[in-house]
Amino acid sequence: LKGVPLQITPESVTGGVFEVSYLLDGSPFNTVNVSPYAISIPTVNLSPGVHSIQALAKDGLDQTGSATKEFTVLP
Repeated sequence: LKGVPLQITPESVTGGVFEVSYLLDGSPFNTVNVSPYAISIPTVNLSPGVHSIQALAKDGLDQTGSATKEFTVLP
C-alpha cells in the first residue's frame, strides 16, 4: 500500500562485507555499512506502479555482488 514503509534486509550476507549500496529505480538511494545492512523505503513519495530496488554489496577487497527485486506501489 502507498505510504507503508518497505523494509529491506539482505537474506544472505557472508563475512567480509564492507557496505551495501541500494539503488531505487536505478538511482542511488542509500548506503549502509553496518550489519544487518537493512533499509526502509518510504513509499509515500513513490508513484503507483512497479519499482525496483537493487542491492550492491562490496567487501574489503572491492569484490562485489548484487541482487534486484521489483515491488508494486498500489494507488
